[in-house]
Amino acid sequence: MPTDYLYDGTSVLVERDASGNTTKSYTRGLDFGGGIGSIIAENNPAGAAVEYYNYDDLGSVSNLTTSIGATVSSYSYDAFGNLLNSQAGSDTNKYLFSTKEFDSRAGLYYFGARYYDPEIGRWLTPDPLGITTEPDKYTGEANVANIVRVNDNLYEYVENTPLTNVDYWGYQAAPIGQPPMSMNPPLQPPMSNNPPISQTPGGCPPSNNTNNGPSANGGFTPEECKTIYDAELAACFSETDEVRFWQCREDAHESYQFCLAGV
Repeated sequence: MPTDYLYDGTSVLVERDASGNTTKSYTRGLDFGGGIGSIIAENNPAGAAVEYYNYDDLGSVSNLTTSIGATVSSYSYDAFGNLLNSQAGSDTNKYLFSTKEFDSRAGLYYFGARYYDPEIGRWLTPDPLGITTEPDKYTGEANVANIVRVNDNLYEYVENTPLTNVDYWGYQAAPIGQPPMSMNPPLQPPMSNNPPISQTPGGCPPSNNTNNGPSANGGFTPEECKTIYDAELAACFSETDEVRFWQCREDAHESYQFCLAGV
């Protein structure tokens, strides 16, 4: 039977059946980020008692309890989120590892940006942000000529460190508890491996390179592209909506790649 979801931002608050009847509603509070650890209670209008959520250190649901503290259901996981104990037939809770929704038929968790398979410890689709990079760890510089690649496996879950890291939406690994929008220095965009295409990147300034002739990327120096990228990325941090924030970052990365390629 199909289920309709009502959201507050990216968090599910109400589930309804095909007739529009509310089947479940959720009380949510503060979270670690991305909804992890945010569900306080589940209410079933059909008459079942309110069930309260309890969490482990990584924000995975460990127990459901009643208002007097009696345990209704318990859950345990391996490092990558496989459920080690079977759910009882009467247990309809779908929020388990990392407080993400689990589809028991497919064996997959939905993180928001993509689906995760705990059996193989991998995402089903590549990272929407592409290959992430960060400033040189020795000099702290983050210019185009001095970028260190962090991870080129676009299907890897939290860099294979699930005992200490989480992924808030399916984009990026981070230590649990660090704010998702400031967990690391701003990501540097992936270096483009694609041939130039006939498109002019919006916002890239004309080159000031008068000493050595036109730059190799078609008129824009790497430094000029980086300046525009920094400005676009800084503007993203004014977004208060999580989905628009990540989309803004993706757009900035793509624009930067075009600029470097001289398209």
